[in-house]
Amino acid sequence: MTPAARDRLSTRAYAALFALALAVAALVGTHGLAYWDAGDYVREAIRGEPSGLLLGRPLFLAVSRALVRVGLRLGAPATALEPLLRWWWCAVSAISAPLLSALSLRVGARAWGGALAGVALAVSPPFAHTAMQVLTDGPALTLSLA
Repeated sequence: MTPAARDRLSTRAYAALFALALAVAALVGTHGLAYWDAGDYVREAIRGEPSGLLLGRPLFLAVSRALVRVGLRLGAPATALEPLLRWWWCAVSAISAPLLSALSLRVGARAWGGALAGVALAVSPPFAHTAMQVLTDGPALTLSLA
């Protein structure tokens, strides 16, 4: 194996990091609305209301509104909209684990170091907790790492 090959992760390894982050969030994360801002984001997405906050929230709400529209067009009941948004944003947040690994490799980590960086994020209870809420924290991390 060449030195360059030793310092890369396989597609399977990146997929495993994503799956690990998603599984830990599902097991450890708080399901349902735990924060007022998560409730506000869900309400604003369903009602089509603008956010009073800036930064990445308009993009976050635009995607959330689109998901709500798709869910409603597919016949989802109103009670399914919060779980739809929660699981969507959890999956987006889980992409952070493989992205952190890739970033680690780009800045010089060996493959095992990059993999450990992704695992550390994937199994982090604070990450799992916020990833399983309709919050901008996890998606913002994903966007920052991409």
